[in-house]
Amino acid sequence: MESNSQSPQFVRDIMTTDVATVDIGATIFDADQIMAQKHISCVIITESKEPLGIITERDMIRVMLTREDPATINVTDYMSTPLLSIRSEDDLFHAVNLMKDKNLRRFPVIDNGILVGLVTQSDLLKGLIKLIKHLNHQLVKGEINLKTYEQQISNMKHLSIPKNPPAE
Repeated sequence: MESNSQSPQFVRDIMTTDVATVDIGATIFDADQIMAQKHISCVIITESKEPLGIITERDMIRVMLTREDPATINVTDYMSTPLLSIRSEDDLFHAVNLMKDKNLRRFPVIDNGILVGLVTQSDLLKGLIKLIKHLNHQLVKGEINLKTYEQQISNMKHLSIPKNPPAE
């Protein structure tokens, strides 16, 4: 890792900012088309740009099992609501623990009622790996002492990282 690289500490440092959305009047077919075209696992349901719910690939499977026509089913029939979210200024450790506590794989990032991003389990894992690499780099370069390094790593050991992938 380069010496001038920054360590991710907050959700804003690792979140995806290009979040796919569909209006509350959309059909399951509409949502599925967006997910397929963008190769993504969810879309956020909005009304006048206000985030209300989420549709995931697991929801799509539930729809397929009904054998109903997805073009006739409104997204509100299958969206998860209320929408559980996180803020961009929340730290990575809070995000990991919240994800585990709520047994979810992703959270919309909402600041002051505005959808600003999406954070997933993969984003968090990548962020924590970058944080560890950054701490290793700081230790080797003498930018932090061993005690500080050990305290930071110890903080990570207290994370409640799930052993099995959570269900949604």
